[in-house]
Amino acid sequence: MHRIGLTRASFRPKEDIVALRGYMWQRDNLINQRAVQVNIMQKTMVEMNVRLDVVL
Repeated sequence: MHRIGLTRASFRPKEDIVALRGYMWQRDNLINQRAVQVNIMQKTMVEMNVRLDVVL
C-alpha cells in the first residue's frame, strides 16, 4: 500500500531525540520505582511501630 501511495511514511525523530526520550523514560521509571519502595518502607516501619515522622 505504501508503494502505490495509499499510506504515508511514519515519522521517525532524529537519533539524538530518540536517545533523549529513552533517558527520560528510564528516569521516570526510576523515580516511580523509588516512590514505591519508599512507601513500602514507610508501611513496614509503621507496622513495626517505628514512627520517623514523629521523631524527626
